Amino acid sequence: DRIVSYYENRGFLSAKLSGELDSAGVLTVQLDRGIPWVWADPENMDSSGSDIEVFRRQTKIEPGKLVSPLELERSDMKLASLGYYNRTAPAQIFRDPVRNRIIPVYHMQAAAVSEAYALLTYSSETDEWEGNVNVALYNIRGTARDLTLEGYTADNARRLEGSYKEPWIFGSEWNVFARGYFDEDSSERDAYGEIGISRDIGFDFTLGVFLGIGSNRKTSTFE
Repeated sequence: DRIVSYYENRGFLSAKLSGELDSAGVLTVQLDRGIPWVWADPENMDSSGSDIEVFRRQTKIEPGKLVSPLELERSDMKLASLGYYNRTAPAQIFRDPVRNRIIPVYHMQAAAVSEAYALLTYSSETDEWEGNVNVALYNIRGTARDLTLEGYTADNARRLEGSYKEPWIFGSEWNVFARGYFDEDSSERDAYGEIGISRDIGFDFTLGVFLGIGSNRKTSTFE
């Protein structure tokens, strides 16, 4: 099984291993790899809410690359973990009727994860106004851009923090992130901002480099 699985995950989906034991007790093993198969463009059967090219890029399936069922399984799990989609069924594979291509088909439905609200309250006992704002927009217009903003203000204190992600800058695999906060009360004021780049390494790891500047400090971090 391991031998067959090895070849299946290198494009030979029809790989078969057979053995024959002759009268002298000699076992002859024969491996038939069949023809190699390559990936076609990924497709999605549900309404993902994403631009199709954005969705295909998120799958990390490269058209023309040798097929790997294990790669499809990991891709399916990665998509489900993004927070953009609800997986309605496991990914499937279909054969192209004309060419030796395999079409990976996903079942990812757009998840309702974005929200935005603002509150303004007044207390007659203290004669004070308070305001709150919360914006969390994910996969904006199906582009994989994210924006979060959270703020609070009162007579003696205020705070604002947020972040923004711009995916695949200049067509590369790198994403640009900007994040920071501003905090002020009756005794002090503090502000800090970071900008950095990040990218996925395979399906399981992410590498990021960030530079930050704030009140009397500068930072650099690896994530």
